[in-house]
Amino acid sequence: MLTIIVADVEAHYEKTKRAGGTIWEELHETIYGEKQYGATGLEGHRWLFSQHARDVDPESWGATIAPPSSATIHQPAAPQKAPRVSLDS
Repeated sequence: MLTIIVADVEAHYEKTKRAGGTIWEELHETIYGEKQYGATGLEGHRWLFSQHARDVDPESWGATIAPPSSATIHQPAAPQKAPRVSLDS
């Protein structure tokens, strides 16, 4: 299943219903502040369409904040320039 972010999930939901789409999860607002609904595509794939509705404090719905990682992020080395070669002797 993939989640697709759309600009206007309510209009998307209504268009899907009018077109006879198979809705497996009705449009609703989640506890973490997203409006979403689920539909099944013509080939049987399940899709979740979503739009950010409001900011919600993660602790209010039971999320825990992970401590910062102690891992070092390695940046790739800058590409090296090839030496100039003169064909003149």
